[in-house]
Amino acid sequence: MKYAINMASRLSSQEVLGEELDDEKGSDLDVSQNCSSSSSSSSEDDNNPVDEFDNDIVPGPSSHGQTPTVRVSRRVGRAPQTRRRNKGAFAQRSPPQGWTNTLPTPNIPPYTETPGPKCNLPPDARELDFLLCLIGEDFFATLARNTNINAACKSPAGPEDSTDEFATSDKRWSPTTAAEIKAFIGIIILMGIKQAQEYSDYWSQDRLLNDPYISSLLSRNRYEKLCQYLSCSNANIPTENDHRNKVSNIIDKLRQNFKLNFTPGCCLSVEEAVIKQNGKLLWKQYIPKQSRKRGIRLWFLCDCLTGYCLNFEVYTGRGNHPSTVQEHGLGYSVAMNVLQDFLRKNHHVYADSFLTSLALVEDLHEADTFFCGMLGRNMAGIPREIKKVPLRKYESVKWRKDASCTMVTHWLDKRHVYLISSNNNGKDSLNMKPQTRSHHQEFVMVTVPSVVTDYNANTGGADHSDQFRSYCIVSRSGRRWWKYLFWALFNQALINAYILWKASTKPHSKSKKSHSLKAFKVAIIHQLADGFSSRKRTTTSTSKRPVEEILDGESVPGHALVLFGDRKRNCVCCKRAGRLTDGGNKIQTKFGCSGCRASMCKLNCFNDWHMIGCQNSK
Repeated sequence: MKYAINMASRLSSQEVLGEELDDEKGSDLDVSQNCSSSSSSSSEDDNNPVDEFDNDIVPGPSSHGQTPTVRVSRRVGRAPQTRRRNKGAFAQRSPPQGWTNTLPTPNIPPYTETPGPKCNLPPDARELDFLLCLIGEDFFATLARNTNINAACKSPAGPEDSTDEFATSDKRWSPTTAAEIKAFIGIIILMGIKQAQEYSDYWSQDRLLNDPYISSLLSRNRYEKLCQYLSCSNANIPTENDHRNKVSNIIDKLRQNFKLNFTPGCCLSVEEAVIKQNGKLLWKQYIPKQSRKRGIRLWFLCDCLTGYCLNFEVYTGRGNHPSTVQEHGLGYSVAMNVLQDFLRKNHHVYADSFLTSLALVEDLHEADTFFCGMLGRNMAGIPREIKKVPLRKYESVKWRKDASCTMVTHWLDKRHVYLISSNNNGKDSLNMKPQTRSHHQEFVMVTVPSVVTDYNANTGGADHSDQFRSYCIVSRSGRRWWKYLFWALFNQALINAYILWKASTKPHSKSKKSHSLKAFKVAIIHQLADGFSSRKRTTTSTSKRPVEEILDGESVPGHALVLFGDRKRNCVCCKRAGRLTDGGNKIQTKFGCSGCRASMCKLNCFNDWHMIGCQNSK
């Protein structure tokens, strides 16, 4: 009871003190009014009992000598004063030291280069010619040679075959050629267009699942062997401690050819992508915002107008540039690496919040390259006071850094948007925005900063490239991580070749389907694989089969029992009669007929076969 009375008296004293503080604040606010209102309000306060409190005294137990509890009610005669939010307080709030409200006037020189392809191909060039400009003329021959060397290293032959570079102990493998690699890659591209639940369905005996074009090019066993021994690098050459050694030569060649065969426009965009890979990998990333959340991480530098990929960076850990990453962060290091060949050309670069930093904007501006990108809420070097500014919907605040054109913008749409730029003057524009999503849409005029409109208009280059990569994906699953990266980069080369072909002076038909990405890939498949087949079999009934010994004269005119000098083959007579060995296998022999060139047993099959008219062995 004693503790309850003490708490009640303490709370009552705090409430009285709070009311006195409100009186002081009210008096401070009254000072800002004119003198007449101040005097009139003070006279009314003197005449009215507004400073009195209606208090109820509750007596406590007198035996303990405690102070009675006082309950303080609300003031009588005047409503409590509330602090109104000044809607124009933002306009009077000054930025912190080093920043100003004055909008920038950037001096941006014009971009002078002429964008377009530089592959110098004739007007009647094929689709495959544009692809070869990017991957190289010797791409298929090099891939075939490295595949043969990889097969010899994985399945080494005996010492008697030491002179043969491609000798292997795998009896189901034979060295491949550039023509076969072309057909193999054509099959991989076609599998992305005509997708099946299992790759074995393309060779299925069921005609509903079977693909006659694919099965006519390669057998399923040969396809599996090519997938097993496929290699981009020479297995006999030792490599340094490089995480990308399996595909490093492909990466270097594509980077070089991507830059040489296309001149971009003024605006460039940098976007990240993820190649889906679920296996074990040291630098595999988890990015929850991406549609493919786990896999190999890449960054692409793309032309904003066409989506052509100019350069790319593969993330293999922070060890590539440790000093730069430690000083400025991974985003700064990636952006400077992909832009190193495009500096001092008056380009405008657009990027997301991961790559954006104040140091990147300032360093690019010194290299005559202008930047615009999204900002995180807690970016280093950016004043945090800007996110505390109260804004109504569609209002914005812009602060410029002293003695520079770097401007930070805070705009409130459905959420808070933060951008930093060095290529914008900070003006606003009126845009029509739909208010509802119903059939009868209502539009409202809203104020949008020009930096937001500029950013939304020029970040589509990477979106175009990402959209192209999602169509007819060229990829096959496997246990080797580098194959996922290899097929993703080859798919990007196909997309760039398509953009070059479409942007060339070659006239196209009016139909959009005839020059779509799918039609381009189908044309590539025909030019790679048509006319090839690894299913050509040599007939056994030719005169090339060697005869070791003649055992019997021509009992039948033109036919003699002979001993062939090659391997054993199935007896055609026993096969027709259905005779098998004790183990259930077909009966094989090295004897046969010199005229029929067919294998048959020495004792009875030769006579039985010719008694029925010397039939064909088939």
